[in-house]
Amino acid sequence: MPPKKKTTNFWDVAMRAIDRGQFPLFAIWSLVLLALVRVSRSFLERYLLHYAIWGWVLWLVTLGGWLVHVHWLRRKYSEEIDRLSEEKKSLQEQLAGRRLPSSKRKKKK
Repeated sequence: MPPKKKTTNFWDVAMRAIDRGQFPLFAIWSLVLLALVRVSRSFLERYLLHYAIWGWVLWLVTLGGWLVHVHWLRRKYSEEIDRLSEEKKSLQEQLAGRRLPSSKRKKKK
């Protein structure tokens, strides 16, 4: 008996997206496609075929994605710097054989 051919369906793709943390992107893309299928032909001809509108929409989406990405990078960078400074401090304390004072500045309110 030959092996069964595995078919990929919507739920397989959805579960794979959830496993990899890409489900929000998958959900938004699915909703956009569903909305385009459900909208009338006259609406598509009137609004969505004007390329200038798509340019502005693409610019806004790109700007929003860039802002989210920069925020994420800053947070990751800050976490890594804090981790490295703690590691360095613990090694210096081991070598010195005593506790060292903190060099962190207090945040102003």
